[in-house]
Amino acid sequence: MDIKLNLINESNDTNNSQVVIFQKNQAANSEELVVAWKVIQNMGKGDFHPFNYALETQISASDSFGNFLPAAGARNGQLFRVMLSSSGQVLGEAGAASAGAQIQLRNDLQAGAVNAHLYRGGKLLATKTSVSPRQMAAFAFKSAIWIGVVAQVEEGQVMNSAIISTVNTELSLLGISAADIVLTGGGSGPGATPYVFTLTHVAMKAPADGAVALPSVPGEAPAVLKAQSQTVELSWQASPDFRFDFTLVYDQGGYLVAIRCRMSSTRVDAQGDNYLPWSLSTRTAGQQDVNIEMQMAPTSGAYDGAVWCDIRVPGFVFQGAAFLFSATISGPAPETVW
Repeated sequence: MDIKLNLINESNDTNNSQVVIFQKNQAANSEELVVAWKVIQNMGKGDFHPFNYALETQISASDSFGNFLPAAGARNGQLFRVMLSSSGQVLGEAGAASAGAQIQLRNDLQAGAVNAHLYRGGKLLATKTSVSPRQMAAFAFKSAIWIGVVAQVEEGQVMNSAIISTVNTELSLLGISAADIVLTGGGSGPGATPYVFTLTHVAMKAPADGAVALPSVPGEAPAVLKAQSQTVELSWQASPDFRFDFTLVYDQGGYLVAIRCRMSSTRVDAQGDNYLPWSLSTRTAGQQDVNIEMQMAPTSGAYDGAVWCDIRVPGFVFQGAAFLFSATISGPAPETVW
């Protein structure tokens, strides 16, 4: 089922700016092409723009002559190949990918490079050009979108690095079924403020039948400091200047009793172990605001909960679920957004 999103313009923008939404290919290097997946424009103040984030993706390929092969449904863990048949070039499945979190396309032609294209909801999401024979393109995406206010961007086109560098807001879609994205800020003159995107009216996927309850008193440190407790460790390098190390603490019976977080930062003093829910509001030595909020929230399916974060630090803004977790240690391993 698609995730239903709704962009609401409450900003003071007077330039009729565009809003671009894209994803970054985690299987690519930093110089990989980034495509404007969706561009929203001509929004007046108070206008809203509903759209769907499709969970299903499709893959295709094209050649130097401008010929495109029909797209095929693609999911993580699948390998596709372009090969020559009696009727010309064809795209087909070729078994399992070498990495379970990736969608891969291999060029099995004897000669001639191809371009690999991945689509989400029928819109171009990512592309890899000039894949030589016996070479492979790989695509992998987090359950998150990048969103920002830009100018002169065309949907489905590759964006230059100068535009991408201005977009620093990442919104996690882990565990979400629907949400509003509210745009505020902007304006002109001395009263102008930075643009801010905020997830509101978030609907998490309904808990599954028989779901185990989350800790009723999160943050109770004494209850989790027993020698027989079991832990699961996660480490998130959220930005170059901020890292968060999480510890999920389970009791002797295997039930979750607390989640703690230790922050490491080059910009502010570390705060030690912080049991969720946790919030921090401070400033860097350069008087830049640092605001962090973390709490547990229920979610659905194979997981019982999510760690919901609102992180607004210099050079990086993140809102949404950082990871999904099980309320029992025997449940599935956490699914992270990183």
